[in-house]
Order: sequence, then C-alpha cells, then structure tokens
Amino acid sequence: MIWSSMVTTGSSTSPDNDASRAPRLKAARLMTAVPETLPTGTSIGEAMDRMRRHGANCLPIRDQDRIVGMVTRWDLDQALEHRLGRESVKIVMTVPLPSVGPTASWMRMYRLMIENRIEHLAVVGGGKLLGMVAQSDLLSHDLGPEASTWNAFSSQEEKVDLSPAMEKRYTPKILNILRRAGRLGRQRGEEVFLVGGSVRDLLLDIDDQDMDLAVVGDGMAFAHAYVSRYGGKVVCYRRFATALMVLQGGLKLDVVSARWEQYRHPGALPAVEPGALVHDLYRRDFTINGLAIQLSGRKFGRLVDPFGGRRDLRRGIIEVMHNLSFVDDPTRMIRAVRFEGRYGFRMSVRTRHLLRQAAATHMLERISGQRLRQELLILLRESDPLPAIRRLDHLGILESLQPDLRLTPARIDLLRRTGRYLSKWKERWPEEEVSGWMAYLLGVLSSLSPGESERLSDRLALQRKAVEAIRLAHRFGPEVIKALSASRRPPDSVLYQILHRFPSEVLIALMARSGRRAVSSRIVRYRARLRDVQLDISGEDLKQMGLPPGTAYGNILDGVLMATLDGRITGRRQQLEMARRLAERGRSGSRRPPAVRTKSKS
Repeated sequence: MIWSSMVTTGSSTSPDNDASRAPRLKAARLMTAVPETLPTGTSIGEAMDRMRRHGANCLPIRDQDRIVGMVTRWDLDQALEHRLGRESVKIVMTVPLPSVGPTASWMRMYRLMIENRIEHLAVVGGGKLLGMVAQSDLLSHDLGPEASTWNAFSSQEEKVDLSPAMEKRYTPKILNILRRAGRLGRQRGEEVFLVGGSVRDLLLDIDDQDMDLAVVGDGMAFAHAYVSRYGGKVVCYRRFATALMVLQGGLKLDVVSARWEQYRHPGALPAVEPGALVHDLYRRDFTINGLAIQLSGRKFGRLVDPFGGRRDLRRGIIEVMHNLSFVDDPTRMIRAVRFEGRYGFRMSVRTRHLLRQAAATHMLERISGQRLRQELLILLRESDPLPAIRRLDHLGILESLQPDLRLTPARIDLLRRTGRYLSKWKERWPEEEVSGWMAYLLGVLSSLSPGESERLSDRLALQRKAVEAIRLAHRFGPEVIKALSASRRPPDSVLYQILHRFPSEVLIALMARSGRRAVSSRIVRYRARLRDVQLDISGEDLKQMGLPPGTAYGNILDGVLMATLDGRITGRRQQLEMARRLAERGRSGSRRPPAVRTKSKS
C-alpha cells in the first residue's frame, strides 16, 4: 500500500530527549498486527461488526490502495447511538492517520498520544503498514521503577497564572465580581471557574463582553446565593441547569452547572446530567473554547487546559474535541468557519475533513431553521463576512443549504461591492440602523430563483422583514436597475416613485448588483434628498376644505408631494393651493396621480 497520504505526527517536535528516563520499549515490540483494513465505502454498522469480530478497538481505513485514516470503536459506537449505521465510516474517521516508525520509543509514542489527544498510532516501515499501537499497549507492560516518571508526566499540566492578564484586561469591578464568585463557591464547598470564550479572548488579548461561569455543583443555587448576597436578579433555565445573573449596572453572567451532555440524534438539543469540570469543557465545540480559569482561593487566575486549547490558540488552529462534534451539533460547522474568519485561524486537517463529511451527509438538515438562522446571522454580522461566506462555499456548506447556492467569481465581486456600499452608507448616515447582514444575505441569494429563495427563507425561518426584502429584490430588482441605468436622470418625483418602497438594505443590494455609477448615484440622491421629504400639510387640512375622508386624501397628498419633490411648489401655502386644485380636479373626474407613500408633518 502507498503511504504518501499518511502523516508522522509530531516527528519534528517530539525528539527522544527523555529516552534515558523512559521505558526502553520500541514500537515494533509493542504493536499488534492489523487484522483488516476497511474501504472508505464501509458503512458504520458494518465497520462495527468487523471490529467486534476481530476484537479490535481501531482499524485503518483505505481508499483503494492508500491508507487514509483510522476509525475507533468509540467513534463507531457514538455514531450508532445517533442512528448513523448506514453512513460511511468517513464521517467519523481520523485523518491524517498518525504514525511512527518501528524504532519509535515508548516515551515518544506516549507524548504523541497525549499531545494530539489520540489513543492509537500506526507503525509504518518501508512504506508499509506494520501494525498499530494503542495507549493501553503502552500502559500494560511492567515498567518497573520508571513508572513514576511517565505517570508524573501523564498527570503533569503546565501551571499558567493568568491573574496578571486578568488585572490588565478586566476593570476592578469585574475582577471584584469574579473574586466574590470564587469566595462564595469556596464557602459553599463548590469550585467556580471562568470558562469558554471569556478565557479564549483573554489569552488572545481581545475584549469580550460575555462572561460564563461554571460551578462544579448546583449552578442555579449558586446564582441565587450570589444575587441574594450582592444584589441583582436571576433567570433560571432548569432544562439545561443554567442561570443568567443580571447584576447591578446591567452586567450579565451566565452560570452553568458543570455537566455531561448527550445528543440523542444529530442536531438535537442535548440531555444533560451533572459532571466534573473536565466533562463540562469536553462538551464544548473546539479546544480553544475548552479552557477555564480557577476563581477560588489561592488558585485564582490558574489556567485549566486539559485539551491543549492554549497551544491551539498559539498555533492558530481550530480543532474539534472529538470526531462526532459536527454530528452532535451541526451548527458548529458554521461556527468553525466564523472563528476562522474572525481570528485568522485555520481548521486542522482532521476538523476540516470531519466538517466536509458532515456537510456532504446533510447534517444541517437535521437542525431547526431557527438554530440555523441564528448561527448564519451571527456570521453575517461579522465586520467583514466575505471571507467566511467564501469558506462556507468552499467547504460545501452553502450547497448543503440549497443545491444551487454557489459563489461564482461574479457573485464574489458582487459581495465585495456590497461591503463597500454598506460601509459608505453607514459613514454617510451613521444614525440609521442598517442590517448589514441582510444586505449580504441578499447578495448571497441573488443567484437563486425567486422560488428557490422562498424555499430557503422558509428553511431558515426568516422573519417577515427579511422575507419581504428578499421578495422585493427578486421581483423588482432587475426593472429598477434598468430604469436607473438610463442615460438621463429621471425627475425626482419619478425617482421617488421607483425607490420609495425599498428598505435601505435592498437599496444597498441593488447598488451592488448593478455596479454602475449611474445607479448608485441616483439611489444616493434619493436617500439624501428625497426619502425623508415631508409635506407641510396633512389630511386634517383637506378635511377643513370640506373634503370627505377617503382614498382621495392619499391621491391628493401624493400629487402635492410629487410637485414638491420636483421643485414646482414650496412651502405650506403653495401646497394648500395645489391640494385645492387637485381636489377640484378629482370632483370633475380628472385622471388621478399615481399612488405613492406620502409623509406629512404631524
């Protein structure tokens, strides 16, 4: 078999400089023969049957004559719990296959397993697969007096004090809150930790407004005890054993009970049960989020990093906790892409492989539209979401949402223009609340037909405003662009009639879709000079003229507005005079002006 696709993990970073202290056992002596290699097309159910037949805990996976990865019994078992027995083993296999040579020492193999969070290594010699070494193989030998050396190594964790970084990054008020939480936990006999994204962003020296606490004990009872002593209020979510503390000054802290999570099927909300801190960190999406800081006693500020998250932060790597991470929660696929774009990181080879497989097997179809929409909108709200959108396309995630949803070079240019026009719009009208995510969404969906966009809108459970924006852009976009592309600028009244129905997000999308200076300048003119024009008269003035209320009011005010926009009349007196003429014309049956949305001063 060709071994070119296999990687010798850590070969350049894990020298045998501790060989004199480590057990003098080599891979060739410790390995066991491989009873079988599985083709990539093997189903998860069949793979488990073969593994049981051989009494094996791990088997290599081959693609024709190349070894491309391995699959473990634990991963197969978890996949079967998700009822994925018919799916290919590719969705849970580890790639690239970590390997060593036959002369690799015990210490080197053990370090590779610890540092890379794996339990099996392939032994390769002469371009051939010779056997496999499991962590249990390393620990099953009589190691004699040297046992204390490796045992100390296995339990050793680098002691990192983050209290100086906390004092630099956090305000005295926040530090006081965290110290109070630690003291209260100690008094209650519970350990309290700052966890997750708060720790990640502290290590990256990034401001983070969200703070999460994990309590090894009863998090909800802890939250109630905290606000009872120091003030604030608590909202509890008993299903997930979490609480939200809203403290004085509006600061919010999420409090969780350290817990296990179990997913009954792909994309399901998890069932939870109490657990240790390591369980709580392991349930998280990526190693860079599996970090904690001790808040109790003398250990205040001590980093807890059981899964190498700090190392992955230094390397700029996004690594899943385990091979079924994207199966447990498919929204993590979008989150991984968002983190790549936000931090300039890259997914590991294993994580990228697992994501592609989850996308190809349509795992996103198994989650609710609300959860999918929420994760996509967070991504689209990034300061520059285009790199993440392109990554979604490259990894097959867009296509898994809608088969025809792909980014062509022209569509990428459109999204670039969207970013430029959106930025200029916000600079010119900073007081206006514009949903940038919606402008980008319109750009992404512009390649779809109206029917396809409608189906995707339903799938994402988009709210009414977004659905209406998509409908307007599809239905009227081409004819609006054509009208605004004319060589002569239309009168302001006509420009108003063309554009008044569109929200700002659609106008930005139309500028980006056109890419023509004439179109953008006319939309900007409408926004700057026409959109907010208001009349000095109202329906009350028409009533005082003796005109009975009805649809005539709107037609008359529309006509007055058109004349005002074109500069044919100005001020209240002229507007009243024109309103009287239009009212008389209406009584005589003359043609009415087109109906538009009219704004009057109250």
